[in-house]
Parts: sequence; C-alpha cells; structure tokens
Amino acid sequence: MNFQDDIKKIYHDRKVDAIKNDFGKTLLIGGSKKFPNGILISSQFAALSGNGYSALGVPSSIYPVVASRSELTQIFEPSILDSDSIEYDPLRINVIVKTYQSILFGPGISETKENLNLLTNLLKEFEGNLIIDATGLRLLAKVDVKEFRPNVLLTPHLGEARYLFQSDVHSRDAKDYVIDAKKYQKLHRCSILLKSYQSLLVASNGRVYESEAPLTPCLAKAGSGDGLAGYLAGLLAYADKIIGYKETILFADKMIHEAAKLAQDKYSPGVANILTAKDEIINLIK
Repeated sequence: MNFQDDIKKIYHDRKVDAIKNDFGKTLLIGGSKKFPNGILISSQFAALSGNGYSALGVPSSIYPVVASRSELTQIFEPSILDSDSIEYDPLRINVIVKTYQSILFGPGISETKENLNLLTNLLKEFEGNLIIDATGLRLLAKVDVKEFRPNVLLTPHLGEARYLFQSDVHSRDAKDYVIDAKKYQKLHRCSILLKSYQSLLVASNGRVYESEAPLTPCLAKAGSGDGLAGYLAGLLAYADKIIGYKETILFADKMIHEAAKLAQDKYSPGVANILTAKDEIINLIK
C-alpha cells in the first residue's frame, strides 16, 4: 500500500462532471443522553472522508443537541420513538438499506431492545458496508444472527474485543487477540479491525494484516475510536471501489494515526487528541 498514491486516487483524481452520488452515501447511527458526543465526532470525520454525503440517525432524546452541532451538510434519519432508542418502521428500513452504501452503527448508542432490533434488521437486510463500533459491539454480542456477510466490519478496541470474543486474554498488544479474533471471524464471516497502539486487521478470508501507521499515544483518549469509525464509514461508501476493501480499512487507520502524529508533534502527546488531529487530515491530503 502506497499512502500518497492512495490519497491521490481517493481525493484528487475526480472527474469534473462528478456528482455527489458518485462518492456514496453514509448513515451514522448512534448516540444517547449519556453519550451524545461520540456520534458527533464520527460525523466530523465522515465529513473529511470525501464521500457524497452523510446522514445521522440519532434518538429523539438528543436530536436538538446533535442537530445544532452537526456538520452543515448533514441530514437526518429521525427516529419514530420519543426516547433514547432508535427505531424505523419497516418501510423506512427498506428505504435505508437501498439508499446508503455504508452504515456505521454504535458510537454512544444505548443497549435497548429497540436498538438491538435495529442492528438485527441491518445485519439481515443491508448489503452495503456495515461498520459496528463501540456500544454497538455489546449489542452485537446479543444478536441472534450466526453468519454475517463479508462486508460487515467490527472495530473493537481490545477491551471490547475481550468482551465480544469472551476471551481470557488481558494484553495491550493486538497480536495476543488474533487467535480469538480468527475464531470469531471464521464463525461469523466478517472482518475485524483490532484497535490498539498498533492495529491489526483480521480480514474476511482469515488473513491478518498489520497496520503501518505510526505509534501515537495521544490517541489513547476518549473519542479516538469514534473518529476512526466515522472516517471509515465515509470512505467505505465509495473508496473500496477505487483501492479495495482491505486497503481502504488500512488506509483509514493510517490516516488517523498520521494526522494524530502531526498533532502530537505540534502540541505534545498529553494535549493532542482526536479533535486536534482533525485539521491535520486536511494538511495530509493537500
């Protein structure tokens, strides 16, 4: 993988008569009264992905907050419930699975029956790229769907991986979770990005790929996974057709770490975080 070549292919090599549909539509589902900001961080990074547009699916409990702080180009898929849950009627689900090329499910979402039902429906009905992150992974552990599709991507940090895989491993090294991750991948037929100081991708074919991203301790802070998940969701709406699915995942991980490294060099590891890394993505793309 050549990072600079991929930047050129994804961000610069665009036809002058392009329209937004050429670059895919992304739906970001998450948020709750307890965690309203994770999905907002995801939305900020999806906006940097170069996709056609992103929509937000949030519970009505936080809609006023999220709507007032979201990116100006974003639209909403409003929930039919007046609560901390997200629910769409069957007709809207049918529209959603045909409208979006990628869906992110999970940042800050509540563990409710309605949210579990929504995830189950997406796993059964959605044929695009589905990324499951954060609390979505805890809901996934309760889903009664054995075999996922190869375009389902799980993005656990190692604590979430331990819970999801029911693992006895206690380590900060993603390599120590590979055996359990491969067992889970083989059973469910998905891809898994194990997030750590050096991430690992267990692909849907069972092969393991090590991230080439620089080591950045400033990402050991809340919100880092939300940013990566949103960026991934935006890219997977279209970039996997340009550079490939596995390559897009590894590119996203490297971009976030490279941007964080620039922010870290500018501010120090203690001050830099996922939000200070946001502007550095633009500098890397120039």
